[in-house]
Amino acid sequence: MAPMNRREMLKVGVGTAVAHGVVTAIGCGAQGSERHEHHTGGESPPLAAPTDAQQAFARAAAVCIAAGEACLSHCLRALQSGDTSMAECSRTTHAMLAICRAVPAIATSGSAHLGRLAALCAEVCAECEAACAPHAGHHAECRECAEACRETQRQARALAA
Repeated sequence: MAPMNRREMLKVGVGTAVAHGVVTAIGCGAQGSERHEHHTGGESPPLAAPTDAQQAFARAAAVCIAAGEACLSHCLRALQSGDTSMAECSRTTHAMLAICRAVPAIATSGSAHLGRLAALCAEVCAECEAACAPHAGHHAECRECAEACRETQRQARALAA
């Protein structure tokens, strides 16, 4: 069996992350429904299933996470070898990863905070894309991260508050 290339690994990782998020959201929704049936009173109704836009945002963020991890590793290797040209790329990718990691759970959970997170995510992904752009012609990791950030921004803006 041939080893997987980076794009195949990203697809597997994204599929796994999205499936986990959706299963978690559905499982939590089912538990909420069961509780709602057994308890009456001031409890909130069960959560609605994530919309297509919310799922697309969660998928885009998962791709961004996978691409960002590869980009950050590349930046750190460059920095370790004394190449400081990757410092800004490393800094913005680190921030993007922190925000994008919250997206799948929030986007699929019906959270009232989704709009604000989407707006912040779009802003952070724009910064990351801009920092990766100068390196995109030389490093596949930076190019793939910039492309993933661009798509995540597009999906985030559709949901931003």
